[in-house]
Amino acid sequence: HYANTHDYFFGPIKKAVYESAIFVAYFLRNTQITANILTSLNLILWLLFPLLLLKGDFNLALLSILLMLAANWFDFADGVLARVQKKQSRGGGYFDMFVHAVTYPVFCTCLGYYSYLQTDVFLDIIAGLVIGLWYPYFFLFESLAVFTLVHHKEPIKYKMGDLRILKTGEKKGLSIKKMIKEITNRIFNLPELFIIFLVVLILDKIIINGLLQVYLYLAALIAILLVVYKFYKNYKYLKQFK
Repeated sequence: HYANTHDYFFGPIKKAVYESAIFVAYFLRNTQITANILTSLNLILWLLFPLLLLKGDFNLALLSILLMLAANWFDFADGVLARVQKKQSRGGGYFDMFVHAVTYPVFCTCLGYYSYLQTDVFLDIIAGLVIGLWYPYFFLFESLAVFTLVHHKEPIKYKMGDLRILKTGEKKGLSIKKMIKEITNRIFNLPELFIIFLVVLILDKIIINGLLQVYLYLAALIAILLVVYKFYKNYKYLKQFK
């Protein structure tokens, strides 16, 4: 049921991951293994695997992204295990977000360095770093949103995925604008980011030389525009609360 209630851009993939995580969480529910242990393991793996990209070897780069995808399972399993063990907490959620905020820039910067080794253009590293800094922005703003929520004298509803405070009486709906925003958000989220980079890396190697570099520049530009836009929208909503 938990897997069926989540609709994602790569729905079938995430559904399979969720279902396997639920299966494993069932057997771990009465053990000393907690959600924070799985999150910590995910942090270690996501800091180690990107180092394979620094060699500049295609096979190692391919292995790195595949291992990152495999380790992404822990990113789902920790939340499922916390629910099964009934140990959900705001601290655990923020620890999970912290892991993303730390590892996201590391992976993207290492991928930029891999591209730099192929093209000898230093801007590739900068582009990777810019893409990677998108998630820390998400993490920092969520901290601000929750701080505002907790300390306000009246309850405030805010939507985490959209990084903004919800207007009173605001209705959910589907529009072209929202679809574009959702797709844009998804290409920077996990595991979609790994899958896209995997496809681009393979195409860059066997079909379109330089595709990875072009994608890094394009994704970096989108990330900058997205952050500026979200900052403006978020500030507009938050400034009404003292």
